[in-house]
Amino acid sequence: MRPESIPVPLRYVGVVIMFAACGCLSAAIPAHGQKTMLLLVPIPFALLCARLFPRMRPLVVAVPLIIIAFPIAVVAAQVAVAISLAVEMSPTPDPFFVGGFVGGLSVVYFFAACDERLLSSKYVLGGAVVGCLSVLLFESALWFWSRIRIAHVDIAHRDKEMFLLLVAIWQASLGTYLYAICAQADRRAAQSEGS
Repeated sequence: MRPESIPVPLRYVGVVIMFAACGCLSAAIPAHGQKTMLLLVPIPFALLCARLFPRMRPLVVAVPLIIIAFPIAVVAAQVAVAISLAVEMSPTPDPFFVGGFVGGLSVVYFFAACDERLLSSKYVLGGAVVGCLSVLLFESALWFWSRIRIAHVDIAHRDKEMFLLLVAIWQASLGTYLYAICAQADRRAAQSEGS
């Protein structure tokens, strides 16, 4: 079955599910307890992007660039908190929002560097907004989760569940955004070829 024969809403549902499953796989990687395993978290996302977006070339450059976005986002979040504490800023910035913003911005920028059709400030800033909005969705889910969870669940187990949820939401949101902007660029290219 050709992808074009699948209704558009159903295609997007499939993309969301694939990236959410990818996020769960990514989040399960550091569950083995080693901090160095965190460096492996973005690899499934980068590989799924490489598979879903064949125009993203060269893969030898694209996959490492997408992988680099994760540590950049983590460091940005840590720096934001450190600066706010150093200057005694109140309230301190939410590290999840800073990480979501920087991660979304850098993933889309690095992705666009490998597919020049997407290299526009509109798309890159859109990625930053999607990164922030996915964090807002995560924090809403976190609030809801904290209301329904039983108090006897240990903190370490709950933290792993929260990390899984955060990564799944962020990757599903950003992966779907990348799919949408690629589809839009493909439609524009088809229209320009047709005229």
